[in-house]
Amino acid sequence: MAVVLAMDLALALAMAMALAMALAMALDMAIAMAMALALAMAIAMALALAMALAMALAMALDMAMAMALALAMALAMAMALALDLAMRLSMISLVLPYPPTINHYYGQARSGRRYIKQRGKEYREITRSKFIEKYPDHKIIEGQIELQICVFPPDKRKRDLDNLNKCIWDSLEYADVFKDDSQIWYLEMTRFPMIKGGKIEIFLKGM
Repeated sequence: MAVVLAMDLALALAMAMALAMALAMALDMAIAMAMALALAMAIAMALALAMALAMALAMALDMAMAMALALAMALAMAMALALDLAMRLSMISLVLPYPPTINHYYGQARSGRRYIKQRGKEYREITRSKFIEKYPDHKIIEGQIELQICVFPPDKRKRDLDNLNKCIWDSLEYADVFKDDSQIWYLEMTRFPMIKGGKIEIFLKGM
């Protein structure tokens, strides 16, 4: 009887030990799963933070690119304005009376020699006076020249614009604007509606 009781106790003890070991293993597995879950959550949070940081960087990059583009456009506009101002400052503009035609500018002596008539001389002096008054520090242009002439006739009579050129060029040369009319590389001449008395507007610059 005692032997049977001892065997029963031993069996119960063995079962209790097996149950304890199973519980320990289950606890270890639960702890391992909890650690794995915590690690997964940490990784998920790190990924979320990384994505948020990437989005913030992308937004910052977009803003930086937009600012750079705006700055480039502002610089381009500033350069264009500066260039336009420089061109305007380098351009000579002059308003003169309506010039005499070539037939009233030049005369021809009996010897065949051509000379400048009194009206032509007076026009040259007017041109010189007006130019020196407006540009007292001007240095004579020696290179190629771009010349624009706006002609406002004094009346509605038919007039040939070519007949005005020689008087205008000689008068500008006489005023020491440039050395010789052979320097004129580009010429634009435009007729405008008549005004009382007539006039011409000259725009000239070196090329």
